[in-house]
Amino acid sequence: WRVVALVEQLKVLKESWEGIPVDNKLKGKFFALSCSNFKIQLYACESVHLPAYKGSMLRGAFGHAFREVACSNRSKACKECSQRFECAYSYVFETPPPPTAEVLRKYPHAPHPFIIEPPLDGKNDFSPGDILFYNLVLIGRAIKYLPVFILTFERMAEKGLGVERVKFRLREVFCEDGPVSIPIYSSEGKIIHQELIREKTIGLSDFQKQEGESQLELSFLTPTRLKYEERIHHRPEFHIIIRNLLRRLSLMNYYHGNVENPELDYAGLIKKAEEIKLIDSEISWYDWERYSSRQKRKINMGGFVGRARYQGDFGPFYGLLKMGEILHIGKGAVFGLGKYEIQMRDGK
Repeated sequence: WRVVALVEQLKVLKESWEGIPVDNKLKGKFFALSCSNFKIQLYACESVHLPAYKGSMLRGAFGHAFREVACSNRSKACKECSQRFECAYSYVFETPPPPTAEVLRKYPHAPHPFIIEPPLDGKNDFSPGDILFYNLVLIGRAIKYLPVFILTFERMAEKGLGVERVKFRLREVFCEDGPVSIPIYSSEGKIIHQELIREKTIGLSDFQKQEGESQLELSFLTPTRLKYEERIHHRPEFHIIIRNLLRRLSLMNYYHGNVENPELDYAGLIKKAEEIKLIDSEISWYDWERYSSRQKRKINMGGFVGRARYQGDFGPFYGLLKMGEILHIGKGAVFGLGKYEIQMRDGK
């Protein structure tokens, strides 16, 4: 099955950066993204103490293992490699903008088409046989790479996690379909049931809320780093949240989405967002660092967690906020930062 996984990878690579033909893109005014949600189960082979927030650990271990599995020329950096637009590792983990891209020309990377969501139970100590689970969200064409992801997770677990590189084993992979978990792979059978994968399209038009004055509460579950005017903000002002969501969803739609040239009144939405009042909050700063092997240094990845309550008309923003629940918000979203949940105080 490992060979089959890599063959499937090559089939997808042929189309990776050719883009979705205009005729196949949806015409409309709203963002729309295809996504699939998977639950990954590892079990510990030895006793180990892991950090409370495991997002950076999983992302780093995954990145190294993915390159070993998918990269054919590890002696070069992606930006120096002539195969960077045809390589699974480059597409999924580095995600360089294709040469024809009109957006992000001054940036080295497009947004990655995956999100690793670590467990939020705070468990640190694992004994042999204990289960470590996390979620994987795949977006757009990255869904077709699932066999390569599974092969990578096996390699990652075998190489070991944490500072001590304690070994785990990949046990099962489930596709999440609402409240139902569908088993699509187990370590016993070694067969990936791709026909059971559930893919759904999420867009602004899928989430409707009647306009009118109400209250809304956001619970920030993982450190959230929102950038505005070239600095990280410690206070979750509503217009800053909307600015960050508009940027992230616009870029995700452009590179991985299904709608061509969505027509949104960005300036009008931001102006309306500035009218939404932050009426109550219980926010604290969660400070932590991760080591960047690319930059060879520690990077501060702190962000705020807690809850904030707002007053205003949320009709124009509800779809954006619901998409953000799935795709996260702010910097570091690819390894779980910026996860939040919405609750309407009017009970809707």
